[in-house]
Amino acid sequence: MRSATVLLCLGLATATGCSNASSPSRPDAKPSGTVPGGRTATTGTDWSVTFTASTAGAADGLDRTADRVRERVRTLGMTGTRVTTEGTSLTVVGPYTAAQLQKLGALGQLRFRPVLAQETAGSRTPTPGPSASPAQGRATTGALRADPAGSPWASASGGSDGTSASLLAKYRALDCSAGSTHSESEQDTSPDSSAVACATDRSAGQPPSKYLLGPAILTGSELRSAKAVNDSTNGAGWMVQLDFTAAGAAKFADATARLAQNQSPQNEFAIVVDGGVVSAPFVSQALTDGTAQISGSFTEKGARELAAKLNSGALPTPLRFAEATHVTER
Repeated sequence: MRSATVLLCLGLATATGCSNASSPSRPDAKPSGTVPGGRTATTGTDWSVTFTASTAGAADGLDRTADRVRERVRTLGMTGTRVTTEGTSLTVVGPYTAAQLQKLGALGQLRFRPVLAQETAGSRTPTPGPSASPAQGRATTGALRADPAGSPWASASGGSDGTSASLLAKYRALDCSAGSTHSESEQDTSPDSSAVACATDRSAGQPPSKYLLGPAILTGSELRSAKAVNDSTNGAGWMVQLDFTAAGAAKFADATARLAQNQSPQNEFAIVVDGGVVSAPFVSQALTDGTAQISGSFTEKGARELAAKLNSGALPTPLRFAEATHVTER
């Protein structure tokens, strides 16, 4: 699990390591290899990746989805990439790997949710602190820091927080181990409802973690912008800077003020991207600046991809990967 962190930019950018993103660089174009479920030709320079609409909808929904995919292409500087639609299919063709093109079709759904409970596989009893949660935030400001060892833990065995018995059963049954089908467990849930989700991109050797989450505090509609920045001054490396709308900043300040009064883990909020928990820091005071950063072991490429996905907004029509083919030269 990537040890992602949320850094709140309080005051001047120079005081917190917030910096401007450097100009986009073209992603490496490496069209060799194979893709499960796709066909591979022996020659060619381009990959073609086809998606199908995962839900029935009007044609204009897929057209708007194509426009947002094109926006991601432009943001990432993926020159030579073409996006077309036909019927219920959307196809992306370009001189990049199939994996790079497939990422362009990610939903891009962003939600901030309060944490009701968290469990790490292999733990007989929940143990708070950074080692218990791969998505846990580390110390970066007085308001956001890693949980101290020995702090109280709220169990998911009860229902005092208003969660239903069926949701608790779903949480207990959720399997976040590698290879399990769980990536869309939170995607299909209304932001106004509680949900379960897995931590994503854990590092090798780290056990999987799962979360029981409350209704969304914020959604991607309240995000003004997202961009990749490199904090070389403070050595924090690549991160994704988030800027909320005025309404979003007010909601975030109110929600974090309430979370700060709770005990662990219910003083945490999870940043959920496409159904997976990227980070779950805890708060000790209201966060009022309206600007945040997601930071951790990002590469430049990873930070730019996440920023492009969030900045374009969630795709109007969710896409399902159909196939990848290697385009032959003519």
